[in-house]
Amino acid sequence: ALYVRDPLPRWSEGPMTLLGDACHPMMPFMAQGAGMAIEDAVVLTRAMTLDQDPATAFRRYEAARRERTAKIQIGSRGNEWLREGSNADWVYAYDAWKTPLDVH
Repeated sequence: ALYVRDPLPRWSEGPMTLLGDACHPMMPFMAQGAGMAIEDAVVLTRAMTLDQDPATAFRRYEAARRERTAKIQIGSRGNEWLREGSNADWVYAYDAWKTPLDVH
């Protein structure tokens, strides 16, 4: 069975955070579930390297990832992301090693 899930309002609480399908489960239509989990791991690792305080690192990680994962989560749900022959660079050109890690 396929279950549609909306983006979560937060991914972290206290000394714990989520990544991948635990916080942004995808419909399979863009084949991006594993890719998003890998990007999450890269960004979370970078954030943890910058901050000794986990709460601050988790805020950085969420701020850097929330918009992108929500866009892909919702885009996959609609299964219309390439029907118009649009450019898919926004999906494939993302660089998790270089995305800004600002705290919001």
